[in-house]
Amino acid sequence: MPQAYTGSQLVTVQIFTAMFKPVAKKTFTVMAGDTVDVALVDDWGQPLGNGLFYLCVTVGNSRKTTSLIIER
Repeated sequence: MPQAYTGSQLVTVQIFTAMFKPVAKKTFTVMAGDTVDVALVDDWGQPLGNGLFYLCVTVGNSRKTTSLIIER
């Protein structure tokens, strides 16, 4: 999702509800080309419920946001 980079970077993933309430924030050190698996749980360890969420990924000065729909 974010711009390509070389070496390793800090990648921050934030999850917001449809009402833009922050529910999760995780930071990873990621090597270029690697992927990150993010558990769909809030910062208190509770699974995210069904519905619309927004996923914001920040790498350096680059930030990208996309929607995420959870249906279980």
